[in-house]
Amino acid sequence: MQVFTQDQTSIHVPTNDLSATQIGIKLDGTNYALWFQVVEMYISGKDKLGYINGDFPQPSSTDPTFKKWRTENPIVKSWLINSMNPTLISNFIRSPTTKMVWDSIATSFFD
Repeated sequence: MQVFTQDQTSIHVPTNDLSATQIGIKLDGTNYALWFQVVEMYISGKDKLGYINGDFPQPSSTDPTFKKWRTENPIVKSWLINSMNPTLISNFIRSPTTKMVWDSIATSFFD
């Protein structure tokens, strides 16, 4: 992240913003097997696999972990959405959880 001081000097500030990362392959409807492997490996490497495999289900709003889940779920969901061709995004963007997006993609494209 680039930040400017009062005298407009630019400095680099490290960020842990998980949403700033991108997956290097786009799902186009014909490459599901390869896309699946790359995306699963990428998400696992970010220690967020539980959002796609069901290990991190949505907790109740009174659960102390809800705030973290509510922040991280859309980040991981955005990784999936951003790794699709634009023509496919509208089919999946309205799903409320990353797990639902992941399962819908599998249902749509798995052979």
